[in-house]
Amino acid sequence: MIKKLAVSIVILILCIRCAQYATPTGGKKDEIPPKVVSSKPVNKSLNFNSKEIELVFDELIESTNLQQELLITPKPDGLWTVKNKGYSVILKFDTLFKSNTTYTFNFRNGIKDLSEKNPASNLKYIFSTGSKIDSMSYSGSVSYLLRNKPAAEITVGLFDLRDTFKLKSSKPYYFIKTDTSGLFNLENLRDGNYKVIAFNDRNNNSMYDDKNEDIAFKTDTLKLFKPIANEVFKVALFDKKIPKVQKNTSRAEEHNVTFDENLKTIKVSFKNKNDSIPYSYKDKIITFYNARKNDKDSVFAKIIAIDSSDNQLEYEARFKFREADKKKKDRFVSMNVQPSTSNDMEWPLKYEIFFDKPIQTEFLNKIKIKMDSTIKDSVNIKEVIWNENKTKLTINKPIKKGKVVSMLIEKNTFINCLGDSSSMMNIVNPIMNEEDYGILTGKVIGMKGKKKILQLINENEVITKELITDEKFEIKLIKEGTYFVRIIIDEDKNGKWSRGDLEKNLQPESVFFS
Repeated sequence: MIKKLAVSIVILILCIRCAQYATPTGGKKDEIPPKVVSSKPVNKSLNFNSKEIELVFDELIESTNLQQELLITPKPDGLWTVKNKGYSVILKFDTLFKSNTTYTFNFRNGIKDLSEKNPASNLKYIFSTGSKIDSMSYSGSVSYLLRNKPAAEITVGLFDLRDTFKLKSSKPYYFIKTDTSGLFNLENLRDGNYKVIAFNDRNNNSMYDDKNEDIAFKTDTLKLFKPIANEVFKVALFDKKIPKVQKNTSRAEEHNVTFDENLKTIKVSFKNKNDSIPYSYKDKIITFYNARKNDKDSVFAKIIAIDSSDNQLEYEARFKFREADKKKKDRFVSMNVQPSTSNDMEWPLKYEIFFDKPIQTEFLNKIKIKMDSTIKDSVNIKEVIWNENKTKLTINKPIKKGKVVSMLIEKNTFINCLGDSSSMMNIVNPIMNEEDYGILTGKVIGMKGKKKILQLINENEVITKELITDEKFEIKLIKEGTYFVRIIIDEDKNGKWSRGDLEKNLQPESVFFS
């Protein structure tokens, strides 16, 4: 059982901001869903041995999306087709159903009336190929572990332990999808022991694929010998698959290595250090730049690519740049400054400059910063931090507080690895002072002795503040806005949320919300 965690928070706000039928016109709108008036064979039949099912309704219906909406558990062998006959729908199967088995047909929103498209509500059809209908039920809810929101269209699957199966290559014996509130209800189940997983079946193959599908699972065996309700699952992305290289593309001035997913970090080493060339990465692409110009030799680069789940790929790239055009076009260095002009500058003062290519040469004395109407002050090397590939420059300037700050970047301040120079740029920003911010103080009650990662998350689900705490906490300089607090129980004390592992039956670290 997951232990409960209570969060007590005190907030001190210091902020100031086929056939076509004609639809009748006129009259009161039809809001009544279609109802079944008869079925063949009848609902809840025993000793069922037919390959065809017909449902007749009290009004004209359509079943356009029934192949996607209808959930049949357990899943029948073979294929089936749908035929719409005005007031009725006929399902035809090419294989007989398994003996001594109870089948449940959940139509969800697959059948609607023709006039106003009202879906038939809670429509189910049940039968048994044996002498009794199974009566066990299993219900509960599914939400996202890291988002604290209901998880719709999540497949909750039960694997019968009497059968031989593999969780990653077998389809569940019973399954259902959650509704828009994240709720599920499996009925007419056979009693027995089951392994339960809930997963986001993005590719609709009824199997869990751990690369892109959120998952939760029950650690212990589900012993279903009486109805069970209020089960809770919290799904998250485990992702144990390493990144893969999709393609290599060479041009005259750059070579791109494209992966199948975004990368968190990379490490690059060259076979010959004298032949090292600049490189950068963004999202899925690592780009190497031809700074050697007329050198036509191949480049050997060893890449260690790490994705957001810390899965790691070691890859050796060998490539040549294409022959360059004789005439080079004049280009300027692309710069993106944050905060951009006219946007609020938070305190303490910090500018970040992002470049599309690595910078080879910089003249920091050409960057001038001034507060209000004071004399402009040049930036020096002690006030800047470059990232590893020199594609991001952070400026931390210790300046007295004021109302407006401006930064002038003179022409030719930066020269990138291909010899392009920067143009002039002037940024002006109003400054937020301490009285424009809020303070959040509080206390985490429960899980005593365990380290907790406390995150302040805004309404766009972006982490704005993070700290490690045992119990009491205080967060200063919070911009005006709407937030919630997320607390991760850092069991392995690695300073981040650790994913689970289905194959090892290892649950992810617990997460709680204020």
